[in-house]
Amino acid sequence: MSGKLTSWIKKILPNINPKYVDYMSLNRLRLNLSADSSLPVHSPLTQKTRERAKSLQKIFEDTSISFESPEIVLNPYGLTPLTALVFFHTRKPCCVICTVKGHNAASDWQLSYDTPATAHAVPVFGLYPDSDNRIELRIKALDSSESESREFHIKTDKLPPDHFLTKHTAYPAIPDSNGDIRYVLNIPSSTDAGGILSLSNNRFLVPDHEICTPTNEIPLSTHLYEVDLLGRVFRTYYIGTGIKSILGESTTADSFFVLTKKKKLKNASPQEANSDSNAEKNGEDTVIEVNRETGEAVSSGLMQYQEPMAADFRFGIPVNSTHMQAFQNQMTGRALMDELGAVSFAITGWLREPNLYKGASIQTAAAVDEQYMSENYNMSFSICGDTLLIQTTGNDIQEVVFSKSDRIYQLDLTAPLLTSPETRYRLAVPFTEMYSGTYSIVIRFRDGGQEVLADTITLSRTRK
Repeated sequence: MSGKLTSWIKKILPNINPKYVDYMSLNRLRLNLSADSSLPVHSPLTQKTRERAKSLQKIFEDTSISFESPEIVLNPYGLTPLTALVFFHTRKPCCVICTVKGHNAASDWQLSYDTPATAHAVPVFGLYPDSDNRIELRIKALDSSESESREFHIKTDKLPPDHFLTKHTAYPAIPDSNGDIRYVLNIPSSTDAGGILSLSNNRFLVPDHEICTPTNEIPLSTHLYEVDLLGRVFRTYYIGTGIKSILGESTTADSFFVLTKKKKLKNASPQEANSDSNAEKNGEDTVIEVNRETGEAVSSGLMQYQEPMAADFRFGIPVNSTHMQAFQNQMTGRALMDELGAVSFAITGWLREPNLYKGASIQTAAAVDEQYMSENYNMSFSICGDTLLIQTTGNDIQEVVFSKSDRIYQLDLTAPLLTSPETRYRLAVPFTEMYSGTYSIVIRFRDGGQEVLADTITLSRTRK
């Protein structure tokens, strides 16, 4: 009987077409992760951008909003407190000129939007903090039959006094010719990662210095945001070994290059560890090429990147006519709103280290709660999208372990030792490679101790 069955299977197999595997769908399924937890949960910046875009789209489509009574939205995406979007409709296609009145005529911030439209979403840049800003809008019909202007006011709040610079962190800010701050991006950027890279699509790569990984020198940023001048975050890139420097954009503009540091192999022999022939074993700096669309990161022996030209826009220097071009290139009207619909969720690029990996077994002690961890270790936990964030200090943690009945995942932090053990930072532990299930979080310390937060995170993946 078994022989007949085998013969029958062999007979029909040639008639069966191979099943097409949709790897893009599989990748989306892998990234489509939800987390239920007793820990505080907040949305990643890409998701906040997308949610905010939906509410702005409703304002944009409201045809009752006129030039005489526009709708003004200050800080439209929550990251640029000195910008605004002005919405209104006109009967005929019009171009728009927007002027923010400065403390003197030389510091007026004027932008022209030359694409005619009847539905207008006008970006406003150059507001003063803690001020009643005076704004002039002028519209001009395409056939020059109509020209009209009106003035309105936008009130802004104070900026925190320590907002701009700490030892390793700076909030990107732009002063005018008088030295007055006229633009701020509320992302704490790493001054150690070489600042901000301007991209050819008029966006920027900004390293987040609040989310880091320890190294044997200082904590290095692991997260890069692709963001524009309105504070719209289009993508999040994850570089697990830390970003030493953002080197530049590729000549084809479909990737960028960062300098990272490989950890020494944990069990490498002294000969291997000191070998100059293997950068991954001896911990040398390594150039990584990151694909802009997929987030895939690969080691690169070639450094064929295009260094930013001196005339490119830069944060932190007084605005002149050349630098203003970056603001002049901002889209307005329907083009701006249509682009928002294409904003994607975070794209994660993975390197080989640090890795979450399956372990054999683990002995756990009695569970503790978050308050205990805060009081005894000055450590706090939260979830951002598909990532666990641990606010911690210096060299305390040796391993972060996720444990459930049939498997564990471990993030090994044994190798790096910060020279400044009091340094405080957020450590990111992605869930992306983990199976669905309910996990306890186990923190193992360098002094041999450990603490357990039992049944803290439930992960699940569903097709949407």
